[in-house]
Amino acid sequence: METSEDVNIFIPMLIAVMISRFVASLFGVGIYKEAIKLKSMPIITKRIKDHSNRWQARDIMKFPVVSFNTVETVAKLY
Repeated sequence: METSEDVNIFIPMLIAVMISRFVASLFGVGIYKEAIKLKSMPIITKRIKDHSNRWQARDIMKFPVVSFNTVETVAKLY
């Protein structure tokens, strides 16, 4: 659409994308979701567990607080 600058093809293209997404969802989980699951990558879920809203920063932070500048040398990081 950017190369043709034709706005009239927007609706047919949108419908084609929606139909292809629907048909693809009929066949199962997408390849990217499977790859993420196989690599055991952590994913932020849509739901937050009930007990997590009772946590405070002091429950999980390290004391004293360690911080770095935006640009650091390897020696300082070590």
